[in-house]
Amino acid sequence: MISAAPEVEKRILKRWGDVVADSARRHLGRSKDNRDGHIHMADDVQVTRVSTDKGGDKTIRVGGGKRTGTLWHLVESGTRRNKYNGRWFMTKALIDTEDERMRIVDEELGRGMGV
Repeated sequence: MISAAPEVEKRILKRWGDVVADSARRHLGRSKDNRDGHIHMADDVQVTRVSTDKGGDKTIRVGGGKRTGTLWHLVESGTRRNKYNGRWFMTKALIDTEDERMRIVDEELGRGMGV
């Protein structure tokens, strides 16, 4: 059972990343700006591969790609100058997917541990 745990954890995180990224795209929507070369944030959502942080925990990151990644924190949280503050699209994506992410854990643990 313990030997299967790292592989199950990796599958769970990959599926979580996809679920959260899809939800973030829905919450971001698309702007009406259709200039040539303009990249919509919803089209530049990236899911990084499973990695291990300094504490030894496995992580997966959902965020913007090369073209829009530096803007995500401004759109998410806003700035003191924003009239409407932030859009909180990642926070909403995490809240909206909580039940689905727990279902994924149950599925993968049942499948990976031979239950």
